[in-house]
Amino acid sequence: MPDEEWPDPDPADGVDPRQLAVRLACSFVVFLILAFLTRDFLVDVVPMLWPPTEPLGQWSTLVLLQAFGYVLVPLMIGSFVADVLLTRVR
Repeated sequence: MPDEEWPDPDPADGVDPRQLAVRLACSFVVFLILAFLTRDFLVDVVPMLWPPTEPLGQWSTLVLLQAFGYVLVPLMIGSFVADVLLTRVR
């Protein structure tokens, strides 16, 4: 009995490489804008990221916050912008 509330995805609805490329390009542009706007902060924080320092909990929190801010946030915003652009083009 198939689950009506959560249907299985159709294998024909795979990831479109063109959409993925647009999302990655938009994410890269968002990353560049973010890095440009926070360049002074980056100059100060990059030496603190490697090598690990004591206490390791504090260092790992700093690394995770930077990874979230400079990787995940541009990916989310870039994907959103790409989706908006792709829906307007269609």
